[in-house]
Amino acid sequence: MKAKQKPYQKLTDLFLIGILLVIYPQSVFAQDKMLLRYRADTLLIKVHEIGITEIKYKLWPLDEKMPLIVESKDKVKRIIFENGTVMKFAADEFSDETNYTEQRKTALKIDPFSILFGMTSIAYEQSTKPGRSRELGLGLIGLGRNDNSEKNYGILIRAGYKFINLPDFYTKGMRYTHILKGEYIRPEFVFSCYSSTQNHRHYDYNTNTSYYNNDKYLITVFAFMLNFGKEYVFDDIFVVDAFAGIGIAIGSETDVDVNEGYYEGKYSSSPNWYGILTPIEGEINIAGQCGLKVGILVGKKKIEIK
Repeated sequence: MKAKQKPYQKLTDLFLIGILLVIYPQSVFAQDKMLLRYRADTLLIKVHEIGITEIKYKLWPLDEKMPLIVESKDKVKRIIFENGTVMKFAADEFSDETNYTEQRKTALKIDPFSILFGMTSIAYEQSTKPGRSRELGLGLIGLGRNDNSEKNYGILIRAGYKFINLPDFYTKGMRYTHILKGEYIRPEFVFSCYSSTQNHRHYDYNTNTSYYNNDKYLITVFAFMLNFGKEYVFDDIFVVDAFAGIGIAIGSETDVDVNEGYYEGKYSSSPNWYGILTPIEGEINIAGQCGLKVGILVGKKKIEIK
């Protein structure tokens, strides 16, 4: 014959069951998750300390006899804490964007020497992340010094992506002085199109006389360049960018309005490729270029609130 439970015993049992229902889910889910760069799986852990260069943790489930594990921060991708907060870590201090929070990351530059060749060249550079930036350039052909016998008007467009060289090693406290500063390689596409009015000497076979006339041409250039350079940044304000490049290019010249009877040939001199040095018109050729840009950094600094 079963003994009857007293009312207070039932209440005690229900109370204990309730406590277990509250505590047990927390014991299952109250852990952190760590993703390492050299492992595909996710580690279940409990973080004890996050230092400047290392993270201390214990594997889950917790056991007082288990040792405290120390992991270098550059080997950790991210940690997902028990409350859902996610903390990401850079592969090294140079790649950590927080080191450049208070810097301007946009530059406006001009090539002062392009004016001497009949073009005003400006460039816009924007950092995308440490060690990377994109650069767009625009050349206004005709805004600069021009030969009296030749008038050119058109545009030149450049689009490139910079790969800035990161140091091979790191010691405590080292970081880039500026996010845009350093040696780089910049693959770049170049396109230019302009009309050229050239004063040429013509010969009239009917009258056996020569005369000068303005002939018009349409000149286009396509090029892919690989540039090597170095950018200097002074006091987060001034920028100096020196580079030289080699690549392939093709240029063409089309007659638009040319009088017949020009006895000296199609044109008196080779077309001006505006920075792309290629010797033969109408064929794919090895091309070269070099330049020097100066400018300023623009935009508001993002001040980190601590």
